[in-house]
Amino acid sequence: MKQTSDRQALCEEIVRDYERRRRERRALELQWRLNMDFYNGKQYAEITPLGDVEEYGKQFCWQEREACVRRATTSGTCRPRSLRLA
Repeated sequence: MKQTSDRQALCEEIVRDYERRRRERRALELQWRLNMDFYNGKQYAEITPLGDVEEYGKQFCWQEREACVRRATTSGTCRPRSLRLA
């Protein structure tokens, strides 16, 4: 009987710890999702009060909805300086 209650207490502690850690990392995961959306061209996204990442529409008639993401190549920055001078 004691062994069953010990197992039950251990399981409850594990679930509580999991839920606590999930709540703690939620903001970080949302920021990562927002950053990845921006990188992929969805620059009109935001984190909603409900805790999700959503795109928002035009707020004024004069706004444009084009993505302005430019990615530079890293080929010139990854080589050693001695090779770049040659």
